[in-house]
Amino acid sequence: MDKSFDPKDVLSIDELIMANAMKIDAVVELLIDKGIISEKEYFLKLKDLQYGYQVLSKS
Repeated sequence: MDKSFDPKDVLSIDELIMANAMKIDAVVELLIDKGIISEKEYFLKLKDLQYGYQVLSKS
């Protein structure tokens, strides 16, 4: 199997970020659709984490 480097296979940082965001969105939607978590629980946790990151970044 040829493992030569092909620059077309390299993703940009923006593409990697978008791919990860889409994967996270899909998992969250599945959890909500299956009733494992509610949309309200998700947004409360998200807000809590955002606050935590803001506090950490100011330290």
